[in-house]
Amino acid sequence: MKQPLITPWILYLGGERPLNKNKAWIDSAQSLIIAAANAGYPPCLVLLHSSDALIPWLNQQTIIWMPLPDILVGKRSDIIKTLNGDQAQLVLQPIIQRLEELQPQWGLSFYSAWIPPQIFSLPKQAFLNFHPGNLPELRGFEPDSWAILRGMQSIQGSVHRLTLIYDAGDLVWNTSATSIWAWDTPTSLIERVTSIFVKELPSLLSAMQNKCLVYTPQINKAIQTATRAQLVSEAVIDWQFDSHQQLSRRLRVFNGQNIGIPLQAKLDGKFYRVLAMELWRGPCLIESGKCLGYYQEAGNFFDGAPIIATKEGVALIKVNELTADFYPLTLAQLAASTPSKVQAKAYQIAISLSKFNPTNSYEYDQYGVFYIRDTL
Repeated sequence: MKQPLITPWILYLGGERPLNKNKAWIDSAQSLIIAAANAGYPPCLVLLHSSDALIPWLNQQTIIWMPLPDILVGKRSDIIKTLNGDQAQLVLQPIIQRLEELQPQWGLSFYSAWIPPQIFSLPKQAFLNFHPGNLPELRGFEPDSWAILRGMQSIQGSVHRLTLIYDAGDLVWNTSATSIWAWDTPTSLIERVTSIFVKELPSLLSAMQNKCLVYTPQINKAIQTATRAQLVSEAVIDWQFDSHQQLSRRLRVFNGQNIGIPLQAKLDGKFYRVLAMELWRGPCLIESGKCLGYYQEAGNFFDGAPIIATKEGVALIKVNELTADFYPLTLAQLAASTPSKVQAKAYQIAISLSKFNPTNSYEYDQYGVFYIRDTL
């Protein structure tokens, strides 16, 4: 029986791809290419950075690839500035010429930076992008982080048509949804969403091959694209309003990945970086955010850690000195390191959970503790 003609498509890879946990931790782009090939729809060309760690594997598999200009790996503003005027033609000409020769019907972007229209307008059908979150609700930067911070119960990947505006093009496909659990971090969540996309990729490629995708405009204009600055503003604990559940969400979001945004807490008028937290639920008549003392019981990790009153009980927080390279704090806001045992013993108020309220018991909160050393 004659095999159907495979419509040519290209794969555009970004550099910060999650690992895929199948039988072993491997590059999710490698899993994606294998899934496409096994389904009978291998890409005719892979575009990626010249230093990409996937290149040796591509060569081993005799998969055709082409390096991207360095500028296409940077920020959108830098790309637009560099590609202004005649410079665009010079920088992009090799890729444009190659795509004109191949005449791909489709393009698929996978964790890429912003792609200029000189490239995404070339495929005859459309250039699509995989976004690891619900659209338009989780449009923009770090959809996995925002899903956790907002207390969403589930998340799904979205595929949309590329436009000049991030994540705003017509929707064409969604992955199956996956639940967001109380122990999920952005790292675990994005790996799961990406794994589902890879598993279900053959269905998308089949729809592309048969030209039966349905384009649905994103009509919710109230949704704003999440930015890095917005996420930075979420990285500060609000002792007055944060429930234990929200404290856990902030801890998992900012300590469950390494994006250069530290979780911060104010203690005695100074900002500290929060490394870990243990939550206890129980009665506390002290104003939220007040330091009750310093932990002096067994346990090396929290030895000397501040005990902070919360809305629902108390929190033991392991903190460290903030450094000047963490935006947006100024040098005047940088705090000293965690108080020592000598300083802790000088306090006459409670120094352990068993002493500051002996008539009422405290229960270990279900949200527990998260160690930053396990994430870096």
